[in-house]
Amino acid sequence: MENFGEKSDGVESESLEVRYNGGEYTSKEFKDYLASKGIKYQLSISGRPEQNEVAERMNLTLTERAHSIRLQADMSEEFWAEAVNHASYLVNMSPSTAIDLQIPEEIWRGVSVDYSTLRIFGCPACSFVDGPKRNKLEFKSKKCIFIGFTKGVEGFRLWDPEKKSAFTSRDVVFDEDSMLREKPETKDKAQGGASNSSAADTEEKGVKFSDSPKGPEGSEEDSSDSDGDKQEANSRAT
Repeated sequence: MENFGEKSDGVESESLEVRYNGGEYTSKEFKDYLASKGIKYQLSISGRPEQNEVAERMNLTLTERAHSIRLQADMSEEFWAEAVNHASYLVNMSPSTAIDLQIPEEIWRGVSVDYSTLRIFGCPACSFVDGPKRNKLEFKSKKCIFIGFTKGVEGFRLWDPEKKSAFTSRDVVFDEDSMLREKPETKDKAQGGASNSSAADTEEKGVKFSDSPKGPEGSEEDSSDSDGDKQEANSRAT
């Protein structure tokens, strides 16, 4: 809160208000801190999130985006925190209509943002293994998964599936193309997977199809008649 007051240009700390009734903001220590900084303290009513609509709307935005990128990457729910952190990073790096399409990160830091490091959440990657961490016969890289960025570190946050742990590395090669390819099951549906399933359902119902094509109605009777005529002609000839 103190850093926020310093960053708010032209806004005195006495004019700031805290409008939230969460338990983490109702302790005596926090109230004393706000009083020492001259920050007004106003609680919202329990069960009325609309009184704190800005924060609640942002919570919904982060939740929906985190839900989307996690499912797109086909990652389990245990990565929900990583997905929320990455969603928050993307929000701060994107233009906002609340500030006339300016970028929050640029306003806060005063420098232009760099999009060259952005990667697709959950994409496969290969991280370089430093010499001291391997012997001469082992692989120089290991497969991992991109799960965001580490605050205050110029590197990529990765997940090691074998060790079940996260780490940060700078020397990484990403395979984002695999995330953009169409999944096999989706491709089958787009190419008529429904018709194939219908054919399978027809066979299950006991409907059988002849291997050879049939002629029009009455063709079987005509064929039997022609065979009888041939037999009668042969008997007359004898």
